Amino acid sequence: MAQIVKQLGVKNSTPLLSDLMLEGIDAYYGQKNGHQYIKDYSKAYRCFSEAARLGDENATWLIGRMYFYGQGCKQSYRQAATYFKKAALMGVKEARFELARCYFYGLGAKRNEEKAIHYLSLAADQGHALSQDLLARAYLQGEGGLEKNEERAVHYFSLAAEQGIVESQYSLHLRYEYGQGVIQDCYIAMQYLRMAAENGYAPAERKLGEAYYYGDCGLHQDYALAFYWCQRAAKQEDAEAQYCCGLSFQKGEGVKQDLLKAIEYHRAAAKQDYVAAHLQLFRAIVQLGAEEYYKEGFNALLKGAKLNDKDCMYGLSLIYRIGIYGAPCNPEKADYWHRKYAEVQSE
Repeated sequence: MAQIVKQLGVKNSTPLLSDLMLEGIDAYYGQKNGHQYIKDYSKAYRCFSEAARLGDENATWLIGRMYFYGQGCKQSYRQAATYFKKAALMGVKEARFELARCYFYGLGAKRNEEKAIHYLSLAADQGHALSQDLLARAYLQGEGGLEKNEERAVHYFSLAAEQGIVESQYSLHLRYEYGQGVIQDCYIAMQYLRMAAENGYAPAERKLGEAYYYGDCGLHQDYALAFYWCQRAAKQEDAEAQYCCGLSFQKGEGVKQDLLKAIEYHRAAAKQDYVAAHLQLFRAIVQLGAEEYYKEGFNALLKGAKLNDKDCMYGLSLIYRIGIYGAPCNPEKADYWHRKYAEVQSE
């Protein structure tokens, strides 16, 4: 709570405004009661409304936020945009960021990318981290009247990365890895990748795991560390990481071989339609040799084939030709899937 009060500059207000803001902040962010924070949005709305009427810029921004999300008042994007604009003109960087979003998505204001970029730039230059990240992406895409500029993108990614924005840290990894807007440098690329991974960004965790698996970017090959980082990403429902963990358990690389756990991870990845997981789910089931899983394995192969995986198509053609793993012998279906395999193979 002290951090929020300091950030909003409550101590610089008049005594009346200070009291109103402190009461509003307590009500809005909640007072701790055991393991929970008890919030009172109605009270926060009353306090911030009065403080905004008396000219407090942070209260004006917070009222806009409450209208945006319908907290303690009837939800209204139009009212939210009105308050964001008032606070933005008073120099509140958070309000400038929120107003940029309103203009970009047409929420409470007519969609206008150039105005969105204008307010996003103001907020970014005031040090607002999310604005810096989004402005960097606008420079990459050339949005809102901006010319594409890799160097400017790297500049704003760097500012946001320093403030802990993991998406910016990962984007800088990619810029240095491929030499986009900067001189290619695998060492710096790896530093940013590790930074994003250690901050819990799933794509970075998975990619760091892959780097350890293959011994890329100057890392020593280490299957145990590869599994460790992929498992962290898998816990965040990263489908490719789930697939990689399945392979680790399937092959016994970095962990003790465990086909049931391999099946569990491949199943999770397959549910997210990660195509390669369907084939490996089937293979892990065949490797386990438990007939009660054969139907699931067959269905996984069929789903993979329908997702245009040629290896699944070829596998189906063989299974239907012979009539194994829970499927009847069916020459017509065998021919069908072999033709599909040949078509995809020739593309």
